[in-house]
Amino acid sequence: MAVLLCFLIQELPLYISLNNSNNSNTISVLPSGVYSLTITDANLCTRIRVANVSNLGAPVIALDSLRDVRCFNGATGGIFISVSGGVQSYSYLWSNGALTQDLNNVIAGPYTVTVTDFNNCQVIFDTIVSQPLLLNDSIQVTNASCGLLNGALTAFPFGGTLPYTYLSE
Repeated sequence: MAVLLCFLIQELPLYISLNNSNNSNTISVLPSGVYSLTITDANLCTRIRVANVSNLGAPVIALDSLRDVRCFNGATGGIFISVSGGVQSYSYLWSNGALTQDLNNVIAGPYTVTVTDFNNCQVIFDTIVSQPLLLNDSIQVTNASCGLLNGALTAFPFGGTLPYTYLSE
């Protein structure tokens, strides 16, 4: 099932096969994608070309802000996007199953959102919500001498997010 499009170039017929059943000089109602075209001249010489039909007018996703998780294993992350282009209204499908435009109070990890417009044009956006390392420490203890006030505790924190603050009770 090949379609042959015939054009006159210097009075020689030129045939273009689009490998479908439409016998017209215009192939329309094509979805976006890559198409292989075989061009054949009157002497049966052929040339194979590849043409890409772009998906113009699809939605465009912009990352407005990304909020990383505040504490290790917390659920305080957020991804905030805006969408333009395409045809409103938009639907959203996040990799965690959420159906909202933005994600709030999420854990660290990779996230993907698929935005679909009214015409079923889709665009996909990926990002990663990060988290700090686990806040940990090492404590050095200096014991007090009998009856003296010369004991001490020295904290050596690591991980978490700088700067550190200290409170003793």
